[in-house]
Amino acid sequence: MKTFLGLLLIIIAVTGCSRDDDNVVDENTNVNIRLFNESSFNYENIEVGGVDYLPLNPGEFSEYKEYELSYRYAYIELTADEVQYRLQPYDFVGETPLENGSYTYSLNLDNNGNVLLELIED
Repeated sequence: MKTFLGLLLIIIAVTGCSRDDDNVVDENTNVNIRLFNESSFNYENIEVGGVDYLPLNPGEFSEYKEYELSYRYAYIELTADEVQYRLQPYDFVGETPLENGSYTYSLNLDNNGNVLLELIED
């Protein structure tokens, strides 16, 4: 009987223990994206994938914003010289989500009123 109780206590103790790293949170569990204004215009009212950014002057970087999921391109809306510009993806079918880490969306405008986006891995 003592052997059975001893064995039972050992089993309970072993299965009740958790590893120390079970509760450690990975500090880089999301995608962090900042913007770079590659144009000669001031950008205002900037929205990227449902996240708002502060205005950006030419040649400026924004602060990083955290995303749970993002792709090499995104829905982008901004105002430059009182004109609204938009990059509207149709879908992300066939696209692979970005791996956790930090990225820059370099934004420019072309002569046809299109937002041009270049993804840069930081």
